[in-house]
Order: sequence, then structure tokens, then C-alpha cells
Amino acid sequence: MSNPFITSPVSNSIINKRPIGWLALIISLFIIVIPMFIAINSNYELIFFIGLLSIPLLYLIINNSKIWIYTAFIALAYFLRDSSEVVSEYDVVSGAFYIGGLIIWSISRIFVNRQKIVHSFTDWLILAFFSCLIPNLIIALLNGVELIDWLREFAMFLLILYYFPIKDIIKSKRDIITLLCILLISAIILNLLQFYQYFLFLQNYILYVYQLGAAIKYNQPLYASAIIFGIAFASIQKKIGYKYLLLLFTVMTVTALVATFSRAYWVMVLINLLIIIFFIPKDGRKFMVSSIVLGGILFSLFIYVAFQDKVEFVYYVIEKRFVSTTAGVKDISLQMRLNEFEGVFEQIENYPLGGSGLARKFSYYDPIGISTQRTNFVHNGYLYLIYRLGYPLAIIFFIYLFLILMKSFYYSFKVKDRFYKTLAICSATSILMMILTNFVTTTIPLRDGSLIMALLIGFISIIERKVQIKEIE
Repeated sequence: MSNPFITSPVSNSIINKRPIGWLALIISLFIIVIPMFIAINSNYELIFFIGLLSIPLLYLIINNSKIWIYTAFIALAYFLRDSSEVVSEYDVVSGAFYIGGLIIWSISRIFVNRQKIVHSFTDWLILAFFSCLIPNLIIALLNGVELIDWLREFAMFLLILYYFPIKDIIKSKRDIITLLCILLISAIILNLLQFYQYFLFLQNYILYVYQLGAAIKYNQPLYASAIIFGIAFASIQKKIGYKYLLLLFTVMTVTALVATFSRAYWVMVLINLLIIIFFIPKDGRKFMVSSIVLGGILFSLFIYVAFQDKVEFVYYVIEKRFVSTTAGVKDISLQMRLNEFEGVFEQIENYPLGGSGLARKFSYYDPIGISTQRTNFVHNGYLYLIYRLGYPLAIIFFIYLFLILMKSFYYSFKVKDRFYKTLAICSATSILMMILTNFVTTTIPLRDGSLIMALLIGFISIIERKVQIKEIE
């Protein structure tokens, strides 16, 4: 009986396999003609290039899917940049690349190469969840949601399924290291963009010193996970040069995360680093502790150089953000969120089983702006899902997350190999961080949260496969 985890290589030529050729032709025409029609009728000239990009995308997916995965993650610097609530040309182009690529890979893998992509109960569970999610479109349309808005939110959610090609395509330790290096490059680019946008904000919008506390909040899951991976792998790295390059990258990413002023992620990074210390080999623990101290010194130096005469106030703002986590109901931002939750609960009571539909907005009173706000964002990812999907479907997804978390910590304890144990515990603590921060913000169903979660689940699935085929202990 053949091993389900060992797959046959993909054909090196589209022409050699006639079904692939027909599939490529049909999908190419579909991807090219429809964007052309949209471009002509909507004056979105940029969308026209989706058709042109579809041909090399198809070629990569069918003939060299590894390069496609690498390309998808090197493009994070573009894909995870901030975007407006309105569906833009940027959303259409990036959605066509990421979701289109995922669909094409799935079709090619299942119907052309006839290879299994499902290997565990959690795989079946997440596919069952998304199958049951499709009828949510009808509920959303009945509640006045625009089709394009529903599709946009559904597509962001669907990014979690990227862990299927990740665990299928990324097989060797070298592949994993290559992917981690690509992610490091993407994170550095996003760090630099974060610094640029923050300092641009300071130059153009800051009138008073207290406004230094204004935040540019996005990509927190990526920054926080990058810090965890960076310092952990620096601790087990034997080459001194690589150790300090990773440490420098980590300090840079800490600065980018601090610039978001996201208290929950600050706290979770510290907690996760304390957890990881117990899993790191003894020879790496001393370096990890000293790195945290050295990183703090370098971060303080950076703040001093960047802000100079305003440095005392910057430290005050950071301290205030930390202290406010213990302020309870006296914290005005918490009061705003309680009002927000009240508005969400009213909607949940109206639609407890089927939800209100993806992308549907609700209203609440904002004590900070002293006005009534209408939004589709909820500062609690679990209420976000119950409100949109209803209790039954949301609970299925919660069970899936819990099982993934248990699996990730199981392999963190089980695996003995130095590299894979570090990969497992970094993935496990990052998943834990995303699950816990999802109580105070919406992380997982959004584009950055979904894609980072897919990557983490992909790493755990790779380790699971290697343990099952006894490639590692």
C-alpha cells in the first residue's frame, strides 16, 4: 500500500499530459477573459494584467509549484500592506493571485494528478467548515451585503487553506529554511515600510507631542511571529554571524511591532519567549536571555536616536500602553469595546443559528469619538465569527483551532530533533498568541492573520508527516 505522504512528482511539461493542457487552456481563458470584461466595463486598467499574469502563474503551479509558494510569500510585502474598506484594484489583483493560485493548485492536484491532499481529521474538518460556509452568501445578500464585499471577506478567510499546498510542496529541511529566509526578507521589507509610514505620519500629521502615541496598526501577527522565530532560531544557530544577523532582524521587528502600539501582542510576545526558553537546548538558553537584554538596549538606543528631544514622551506612551492593560473598565478604549460588543450581541440574538452574513455592518456608540459608529470590524475575533456565521458554524471553527493548538504543542514535546523542535515550538506559541489575541481584536479571519495561520499550520503539518514516516524523531 502506497504511503499517502509520499507523492509523485508533477509532470515537467503541460503538453506531455493532455488533461493538464486542456485544464490550463480552460482556466487561462477563464482568468483572462473575465478580468478583461471587468477592466473594459469598470475602467480598471490594472485588472487587465491579471489575464497576462495568469499564464506564468499556471505554468508555475503545474510545473514548479515550489517556486509558486516562494513567490506567494515574497509578495507578502505587497499583499499585507494596508488597504481601505472599499474593494480596490489592489484587492482584485492580489485576490486573483492568491485565491486563483490556490484554486488552480487544488484542481491540478486532485483532478489532474489524482493525489491526496487530505491526511488528517483536522484537514477534513476545515474543508467541511468551508463547504458549510458557502450558503452564508445567501444570508448576507438577504441582509443587504454587496456580493463583492462578501467575496472579499470570504477570500481573506479562505487563505487559511494555503497550509494544504505548503505541507504538500515544502518537504525537506532545505525547503523549510528557504521559505523561512523568504519570510525574513518579506518581514524586513514590511518593517521598513512600517518605519517609513510612521515617520511620514509624524511629519505630516503630528501637531502636538501627545500624538506620537498614534498607531499604524497592521501586520501585528507577522511581526510578533517573526520576533518569536527570529530569537529562537538565533539561539540554536551555531554560526556567530547568522546569530547576530537574526538578532538584528529581531530588534528591527520589535521596533516595528512597538510602532503599532498593540498591547496584546507586546504581552503575548513576552509570554511566548518565556515558554520557548524551556524548549530551547541548554546551550541556547543563555544566548536567548542575553539576546533579550541586548535587544532591549539596542531598541532603547534606536528610540533615542530617532526621537531625540521627544524620547521621554515616547517612553511614557509605551509605559502607559502597558499599564493600561490593568486599568480594567476605567480604560476608555475598553469602554468603547464593551459598547461595541453590546451592539454585536444584539445582532447575534437576532441571528443565532445562521449568523448575519460575512461583511455585514452593525452600529454602536463610541465614547471616544462621542458618536455612533457603523462598522463591520469587531475587537473580538470570536464574536466576529459568531455574529457573521452563527453559533454552529463558528463552534466548528473554534474546535478546529483548539485541535490545531493541541497538535502543535504535542509535537513540540514529542520531537527531539533540534531544528524541528524549534520550528514546532515557535509555530505552537505563535498559534497560541493568535488564538489569545483574537479575544481582543479580530486576527484570524483577516488577510494577515489567515495567511500567517496557514503558514504555522503548514509547518506543524510538515513535522507531523515527518514523524509519521519516521523521518525524524
